[in-house]
Amino acid sequence: MKIRYPKFIVFFTFVILAFIFYKDAQRPELHALIVSLGYIGVFFSGMFYTYGFTTPFATALLLILGGELNILIAGVIAGFGALLSDLFIFQFIRKMFSDEIVLFSHEKLIKKIYKHVPKSLRKPLIYLIAGIFFASPISDELAVSFLATQNVSTKAFAVFSYISNTIGILVILSIGSLL
Repeated sequence: MKIRYPKFIVFFTFVILAFIFYKDAQRPELHALIVSLGYIGVFFSGMFYTYGFTTPFATALLLILGGELNILIAGVIAGFGALLSDLFIFQFIRKMFSDEIVLFSHEKLIKKIYKHVPKSLRKPLIYLIAGIFFASPISDELAVSFLATQNVSTKAFAVFSYISNTIGILVILSIGSLL
C-alpha cells in the first residue's frame, strides 16, 4: 500500500508531537530547563522557526519562553535566528536551483497565472504571499523560493525576512505571555 501524502503525514505528526511537548513542558522540571535556555533558546528557536519540520517545536518553545522573557528583546533575537536560517535557504536555492527556477517559470500554468495578474501587481503580490509565509508558523522555504525567483538583492531579502519573521515571532511570544 502506497501512502499518498507521506510528507504531510510526517509534518502533521511533528505538529502533534510538538503539541505533546508543549503540554509536557508545563511540568516544573522541564519548564525550568526550557526557561534556563533564556535568550540563547530564543535565538535557536528563531533559527528552527524557518524550517518546515522544526517549526512546530520552535513555536512551542517560543510560546513557553514568551511567558518568561521580555517579548520585545526575545522577538528581536529570535528574528535574527530566523534571518540566519532564511539567508542560508536563500543562498542555497539561488545557487543550487537557479536552472530549475528558470525552467519552472516557463511552464504553461505559471505563464497562465502571470498572464492574469497585471505586471504592476506581480512583485507586490509575491512579497505579500512571502510575508505571510514568513510571519506564520509555516515553513519559510516556500516564501524564500518565491523571492529567490525574483531579482531581489540579498540585502532587500534580509530586511524583508527579518521584519516579517520578527512580526510573526512577536505574535507567538505575545500569545505565550498570555497563556
